[in-house]
Amino acid sequence: MTNFTAAYWQAVLFLVVMNWFDGICMDLVWVAHGKEWAIPGMEGIPYIKPLKSVLIKRTAGTALYFVIALPVAGAAVLMGGVL
Repeated sequence: MTNFTAAYWQAVLFLVVMNWFDGICMDLVWVAHGKEWAIPGMEGIPYIKPLKSVLIKRTAGTALYFVIALPVAGAAVLMGGVL
């Protein structure tokens, strides 16, 4: 495996895992069920988007991150060659 390939898959893994972690753990679990997020007088207004919306957005983000990981991996390989 080349340095670029390894850097690419590491960037993809990081971006995709953080995308889904943020969408599910942070938004749907912590914000939805955390008492810290309650604003007095705003009890009837939802803080999070519906699950279907979150899944669609995170899936689109996953596809986008496969493209974004290319310049990220290239920059990582270039910086590794400089240092």
